[in-house]
Amino acid sequence: MVKSSRFQIIAFLIFFTGLSAYGLNFTDLRLHAGPVWIGNAYTVDENGDPVQGSDVSPINFTLGAATRIELGNRLAVVPGVDFFWQEYLKTDSGKVVPTQIETGSYVGPIAGVLGVIISAPFQYEWQVKEAWTVGGGVSPSLVFRIPLQSIEGSSLSQITPYFFSSGRFFMPELQGFFTYDFSDRVTFGLTTRFFLPIYNVWDGYSIPVWDEMMILTDLSIAFKLPLRGASSSDTQTKSN
Repeated sequence: MVKSSRFQIIAFLIFFTGLSAYGLNFTDLRLHAGPVWIGNAYTVDENGDPVQGSDVSPINFTLGAATRIELGNRLAVVPGVDFFWQEYLKTDSGKVVPTQIETGSYVGPIAGVLGVIISAPFQYEWQVKEAWTVGGGVSPSLVFRIPLQSIEGSSLSQITPYFFSSGRFFMPELQGFFTYDFSDRVTFGLTTRFFLPIYNVWDGYSIPVWDEMMILTDLSIAFKLPLRGASSSDTQTKSN
């Protein structure tokens, strides 16, 4: 299952890298960062008893980068990647939940987990003023949570299968954003992104649908690439 997911990551990246071969217009390079809220509804079990070590929905920090590919009037696709870090605990029921690094391993296996968000939202935008743009998007995003750090001797193999089973890496994304053109070369933006854990419908745990949902708000700075707004014929004319 892990090998299959690695293949999906590689195929996803190769696909969007290969888009440049079809003459698509890469308009800018974006760097972004911001907080992400991770929903945790499994703080009490089916009997109403507290789940020891299960943390209240944590907030973490993300870093990422993306590029914008113009598809046409008001339409674009923005492939990118984001990273975050969170400690997770495997409970007695088998469900893995956010925890704190201070939680002792006597509660269950604990690991530090790298979160890797791979997204490619299709965006539609409106220019509301000369320098201001608003819009929304949707993406078939992938959220891979990869246990990397063993805490207090816990075995990573006890936690890893949870994140790569029942399609828990597939989280469709909805987003809304606005941008401000600071100059001809630099644009600032604010985006709110909602990652939907649709696998809760079928994964077998009786929990609220928002469990493991993520809400990410990031600030971005975009640097315009040289060919923005210039056709190939214009570029050739300038070079002559």
